[in-house]
Amino acid sequence: MLFLWLLLILIAAIFAVLAVYFHFNITRPIQILNTRLKRINIGHSFSSLYLKRTDEIGELYHYFNEMQARLHQAHREQVDMIAAIAHDLKTPLTTINGFVELLTLQKDLSESDKQEYYELILKKSKHMVDLINYFSAFTRDELTLEAIDKQPVLLTRQFYFATHLAWRQLTHGRAKLAAAILGVMFACVLVFMQLGFLDSLNESSTIIAKRFQGELFLVHKQCQALSATVPFSRTKLQRVLASPDVDSVVPVYIGEAQFNNLETKVNRTLMVWGSEPTETVLNLTGIEQFRAALTRRDTAVFDESSRPEFGDIAALLKQGPVVTEINDRKMEVIGTVRIGTSFAADGNLITSDQNFFRIFPSRHPSQIDVGVIRVKANANIGQLQQDLRLLLNDKVYVFTDKEFVNFEYQYWQSSAPLGFIFGFGTIMGLVVGLVIVYQILFTDISNHLKEFATLKAMGYSNRYLLLVVFSSSLILAIIGFIPGFLISLGLYNLAESFTFIPMPMPLTKVINVFLMILTMCVYNPNILLWRNSCGSYQRQQVFVCI
Repeated sequence: MLFLWLLLILIAAIFAVLAVYFHFNITRPIQILNTRLKRINIGHSFSSLYLKRTDEIGELYHYFNEMQARLHQAHREQVDMIAAIAHDLKTPLTTINGFVELLTLQKDLSESDKQEYYELILKKSKHMVDLINYFSAFTRDELTLEAIDKQPVLLTRQFYFATHLAWRQLTHGRAKLAAAILGVMFACVLVFMQLGFLDSLNESSTIIAKRFQGELFLVHKQCQALSATVPFSRTKLQRVLASPDVDSVVPVYIGEAQFNNLETKVNRTLMVWGSEPTETVLNLTGIEQFRAALTRRDTAVFDESSRPEFGDIAALLKQGPVVTEINDRKMEVIGTVRIGTSFAADGNLITSDQNFFRIFPSRHPSQIDVGVIRVKANANIGQLQQDLRLLLNDKVYVFTDKEFVNFEYQYWQSSAPLGFIFGFGTIMGLVVGLVIVYQILFTDISNHLKEFATLKAMGYSNRYLLLVVFSSSLILAIIGFIPGFLISLGLYNLAESFTFIPMPMPLTKVINVFLMILTMCVYNPNILLWRNSCGSYQRQQVFVCI
């Protein structure tokens, strides 16, 4: 629990440092820019914003200063245009006003002079009408552009165009696309491998417990796992037979022994499982054919999936009888079955209870490691479990088959150091993968801020721009996941061939990792766009700074 709290504190510290970094390097400069945008007013010039940076934020400040200068220039041009229009209107109006006053005040004008003055007034009036018509036509054209009937576009069609644009945007820089795919692929492989190590621990730790055949099981309460059992009295198992719902009981003996390699003469530790040969305790394919032979003195069955350091027992059996030393006692290996190795055992050996005591002379038959209980048909297992807990004292556990497997699983997950190491590795793999994908998408979005600004200036909505970013993330997730999955599949097979421990790749894991990578790729851009919303933190204002 202490390690878990330290891990949470470490992750919180990392995110705190990242939050401070992003605040002073991204959020704060954009908030300053947003404040200036809200205060900007045509006709009032402000000093240029200064930011000694050459990255995308620095470019954004540079383009803002250029925009501010262009707005100020546009305002001056607008003032000059209004002055020119006023001059063009004032000149003919002054002329008309002068001739009208002349016609009104001077009554003795000749008819020819009056006709000349009327013609000049008419000429200047037509000139003013033409000038006003020109302005009316210009205004009408502008209003016509604004009044164009805009038809709604289906979301699917928008998504199609957004995906097409995102693909063109990604493929424009092939080197950057390759780097982004490699980053997503590395994050995918990292998550797959960490989950694979954790699953291999879970799968191998319960590989023996799942093979036990019984409905109820007795183990000592000080027992931590099947690899670290504590013997208890066999009489407790015999007392179980007093219940009318119990059909039979089988004692099981477990120990670690030194197996001598016939070729290298090197001893190596394996797990020895002893029980009555007439009873089926472990569900193993092919064990029935060796049941009669196991009643003989000094015989055992070897697990053919054990590590190769024990020797190729299957090949030696084809050449003849195999006799080796187990705990310095000569034993004959009469055959092989397939069980599987684990982090607790590099190999396994099945033998009878009598031969078990010959291998372990210090062990006594009255002390057993696991008690297997078979119940009668139609018996209430839950009620029988409660009755046996009352019958026996508090020194033994009474487990059902699922609880028995979960007991082994919980030890390797919670108590064993490997469970913490692999669990911690999985969490760190997810965090590192998240940071990698975040940085990749952050770089991709930052590199295309100018393109997004152009689209925004052309009239595209925020939703369309979000669809473009979403499509880019989706493309990267799919293209990066496929090679990442294939590489992980090869690494799984390579790890199994070296460790002889199963690393399963079920369909559920493939789907979960893909959804995880997809979530990383899709959710991170929304965070980035949210943070880059110039301090407003409102989705409808994501691109207001542009």
